[in-house]
Amino acid sequence: MHSETACELIFKSQNAVVVENFCDTAQKPILIKLAEQEIRSDWIDEKTSRFLFQEGCAQADECFYELSTNDAGVSGRFSYRINMTEGEYGFEVNRSGQSKVFKQSSKDIPS
Repeated sequence: MHSETACELIFKSQNAVVVENFCDTAQKPILIKLAEQEIRSDWIDEKTSRFLFQEGCAQADECFYELSTNDAGVSGRFSYRINMTEGEYGFEVNRSGQSKVFKQSSKDIPS
């Protein structure tokens, strides 16, 4: 599930919260909370995050994170369906907040 405030996109599940902040530039814009672990990160994929913040998702299940923890930090996948575009990317964020994107794809949805 995701929600939006004037400055944030918030993705929540039973065990995790991801907050993307678009206004507070004094700290890192991404906050990932998993159980007892909290990691602040620079943008994972700023272009996609800003597009989502501007355009939004029609339904909460069209934009979501899947996260898991490991010894190095957090790994996961972000999937989205925005307007006529769908895509996803895999990523890792280490405990110090350094992110790495891999397996990125995006395509237009036929109308």
